[in-house]
Amino acid sequence: MTNYIRSLDGIRALAVALVMLFHFQLFDAGWIGVQIFFVLSGFLITRILLHEKNQSLDFYLKRFYWRRAVRIFPLYFTYLLLVSLVFLFVSMPESTTSMLPYLWTYTFNFTRLSADWTHSPLFTHFWSLSVEEQFYLVWPLLVFVLSEKWLKRMLLLIIAAGPIARYLLGEWLIGGSLSDEAAGEAIYWSTLSHFDAFAMGGAITLFRLPERIMYPGRLLIAATSFTILVGGLNWYLLEMQGAEQNLHNFGYGVGVIQNYQHVWSYTLLNFCFAAFIISLITSNSLSKFYPLRLFEHPVMVAIGRVSYGMYVFHWAIMAVFIKVMAPITGKGWLSFVLYFCLVWLVSWLSFQQYESRFLRLKDRLFSTKRAKQATKGKAEVVPL
Repeated sequence: MTNYIRSLDGIRALAVALVMLFHFQLFDAGWIGVQIFFVLSGFLITRILLHEKNQSLDFYLKRFYWRRAVRIFPLYFTYLLLVSLVFLFVSMPESTTSMLPYLWTYTFNFTRLSADWTHSPLFTHFWSLSVEEQFYLVWPLLVFVLSEKWLKRMLLLIIAAGPIARYLLGEWLIGGSLSDEAAGEAIYWSTLSHFDAFAMGGAITLFRLPERIMYPGRLLIAATSFTILVGGLNWYLLEMQGAEQNLHNFGYGVGVIQNYQHVWSYTLLNFCFAAFIISLITSNSLSKFYPLRLFEHPVMVAIGRVSYGMYVFHWAIMAVFIKVMAPITGKGWLSFVLYFCLVWLVSWLSFQQYESRFLRLKDRLFSTKRAKQATKGKAEVVPL
């Protein structure tokens, strides 16, 4: 496998577009874009860590965390600084004072356990970044200390334990001080609820699935069909139970606990997106399964390369955009396209004029000759 895979930027573009559609209230199943990011991060992080495992533990950890820090921290903490300054001048949103300690420490996902939790478009979506950072604290050490045999066993154990963890969380939270909706979202925000997503992505690399699966296109079609079929059945059952449903959530509403959806739905989605990634990175699948070529299109790649910034900025921009533009353009697809282009432009400028300055420092410290040779002349594949 080459170091840079264009189609993975394409899948990032899909993921961030889905999330933006969800928050713009045009596609109820758009929240699954976050699941794509989790599975993709598990794949890429495991791939990077296995490649550099032959270093000393001290150097291995320093190099990994340094490179993650210069990619993620500058934009994230600068954004939080701006949020803090806005609050100092206008005292909005009111929850900023209580939430900032969690935001600055990447523990924001735990705030959903509070019955007094309130939403803010400035930072509600940062729960997923907290989950990713918590994953980064654990996974590099496990990859280093475990042999390949035991690491494979650990991955399978985590994948199997994911639904069990969500079931137990549900038993603890449902019927407590939180409403059923809040309990479902608290389960969804839990770190333990998504470790199996990262593990599913990691299994792609560790088990060398792209090399072993002969017909990745067929796997993708089968996984997608089964996921839609089960979701459709769940949608029908919820309708029979009198639950309010929208047709375009395909039976996968976010944070839903009816029919134990919080137990099984994330697992099915994770498997489906793992099959998606396998199809994208298998060299012969792009030619055999033509629709996948879309993910190598220059437009998709251009969006995917700044998807991190788009994720950080999109909800705050949306809050302003709707107030200014919705009275003129409405809140339909035309409005969304204009909004999407604006978010991309802001993120592109941020990447070109700000984030890239830090990215140049990635190999300034803790560099290795092999790492430099591996990335020479290539754009590096990095997680969100």
